[in-house]
Amino acid sequence: MSLRDRTPDARHEYFPSIRMRHNNRYGAVLVAVLRFLSARRSVDLATKDAYSCILFDRFVQKPFIGDDQSTPEQLIEKLVEVDIGYGTRFNSALAATKQVLRDEWQPKRLPVVVFLSDGEGRVEASEVRDLCQEAIKLGYDTDWNFDPYSPQWHSTTTEMATLAYQAYRTARPQASAIPCRYSLALDVVALEDTFLTIAESLRSTRAGLVTV
Repeated sequence: MSLRDRTPDARHEYFPSIRMRHNNRYGAVLVAVLRFLSARRSVDLATKDAYSCILFDRFVQKPFIGDDQSTPEQLIEKLVEVDIGYGTRFNSALAATKQVLRDEWQPKRLPVVVFLSDGEGRVEASEVRDLCQEAIKLGYDTDWNFDPYSPQWHSTTTEMATLAYQAYRTARPQASAIPCRYSLALDVVALEDTFLTIAESLRSTRAGLVTV
């Protein structure tokens, strides 16, 4: 995420601190996330959204977990302060996601996972299946969004999306729709559109979200 082939879109207003500290792929992601959070804030909800963020390279970081009090701007400021590195430990990220879903699960909130990466990494099929099965056992069908952010490196994310789809199709053979989306974001405009599309798809959901 430290590569500078993609930077925050200059067409939009954003915190000067984003461009100052992260004028790179990560900064572009922060702008897209801010637009998603702002779109969700405009929805009239019976229950507040709760947000968790898991960042992963060679290590896993959790800037905030189950936050339903901070504004979109405050959440982004927390992410601006994070130092990012190199590497993609997909299995560690999936294990952390499963733990957050389990710890933060609430019946009044629809669980949503957005898994975004600009790199490749080794992933165990069993980790993806176990994560999906855990979510299915807990109750709601988790809304999965797999979003590779690289024109070259996206085969692992594609595989994960396929495994998640198969897990849900097996568990819900009669379901008319499977809550699993895949979107390849080739540039900052496509990345922002992806997050706004996710927000729009959830607009009719009056329950709050627990978003990872």
